[in-house]
Amino acid sequence: MQGKDWEFQPTEERDERDAAVPIVHETAVDDAEKEGEIVVGIDVGTTKVCCVIAEIRPDRIEIIGTGFVASRGIRKGVVVSIEETANFIRQAVAKAEDPAGKDIRKANCPIFVSISGSHIKGFVSPGIILLRDKTITEQDVVKVEDFARETKLPNDHVLIFSEPQEFSVDDNTGIKDPRGMSGVRLSTTMYIVTAARGDLNNLVTCCKNAELSVPYDNVVMESIAAAEAVLKDEEREMGVVLIDIGGGTTGVAVYHNHTLQHIREIAYGGHDLTEMLASEWHTPMSVAEDLKNNFGAADPAIFKDNEYIAIPAQGDDDGGKVPRSVMAVMLEARMRELFEVINEDLMKIGVKSKIKSGIVLTGGGAELEALTPLAETIFGLRVRRGYPTGFAGREAEKINGARFAAAAGLIRHAQKNLGDFGSDWEGEGWWSGITAWFGKKLFGK
Repeated sequence: MQGKDWEFQPTEERDERDAAVPIVHETAVDDAEKEGEIVVGIDVGTTKVCCVIAEIRPDRIEIIGTGFVASRGIRKGVVVSIEETANFIRQAVAKAEDPAGKDIRKANCPIFVSISGSHIKGFVSPGIILLRDKTITEQDVVKVEDFARETKLPNDHVLIFSEPQEFSVDDNTGIKDPRGMSGVRLSTTMYIVTAARGDLNNLVTCCKNAELSVPYDNVVMESIAAAEAVLKDEEREMGVVLIDIGGGTTGVAVYHNHTLQHIREIAYGGHDLTEMLASEWHTPMSVAEDLKNNFGAADPAIFKDNEYIAIPAQGDDDGGKVPRSVMAVMLEARMRELFEVINEDLMKIGVKSKIKSGIVLTGGGAELEALTPLAETIFGLRVRRGYPTGFAGREAEKINGARFAAAAGLIRHAQKNLGDFGSDWEGEGWWSGITAWFGKKLFGK
């Protein structure tokens, strides 16, 4: 197996009729020129806050503003300083608003925010209802899903994500959509993700102090958001593991049959690598971070014996030189440990055999050189880096790195939610879409 990144290359197709038949319907042009819905994604991480402002149109997502700031106030995904975190959120939003030419507060744009940390838990919850031998309706599906969601959660945890993995009608299992079928018993297995109530409240408070209104329903697990930006449909279908290596945490999300099968949050990330180097070389964190980003790798064999890194002098210390291979040995050891923990977890819960499309690495920590061949060795699967794709607009190039996966994914998550609110959300507006959604949920209409 080749130890290097790979990506599916989509085939560009062009319908020759497009060139032969001119567009004569002015209304179609007018519809295309209508303004789309403006949405905002804010990835609040341990070492950075990234804000993306996008305009969602029926056929594309246009990135119109981006803002990125190094931050403090979050440790291992958990807020430790509301004031500092709110300040950095405010700065990232201001940087994104400038190129977008939008004041997101005055425009009352929907805002989606990421959350991470080892307090986030995932588990499967069953639900079952009796049908009395009748045709299954949309109301029945909603009812059994709600029943599965009503599992007793710890008082200190809040539901932040739920998705049915499959349905069963009587003894027939593996059903994706039971509507229109007949039977006497409808059941489902629902994957549930929860967050600690206090940590969720603190994050929302940070946004509030930054003068942003973020409903609890708009808080999305970071790795689930990243998956929206970097995973392909065929990967979700055949089985894939997303590993989102952030600054303070690493999120794992397993997909199969287009549904979430497993999540895990590990309190270890790129910032821990930086701390290790800073401690080993008695150098400031900022210096260690630069050395890691510019000269680091996860394989010492790729460097020659005479390749050295100059450690900047600090005070009376003259700095000195360190072989690049020495730093690579340190980085490889730590990343190997992380991947081995994840691999053991996948085997323990029995999902390793479902992974036919391999592993996708994303997040800022995934940018480390030679990381994909290391991962291939440990997992025994094909590995690639995941970058945000499928975005248009003047600012789209600024989010094409792996570190922007979660922020970009929040926008795609928003697009899916807008779609759920009604097929004509752009023409009828945000509120009419919401009322239609509630009507569907409450009355089955």
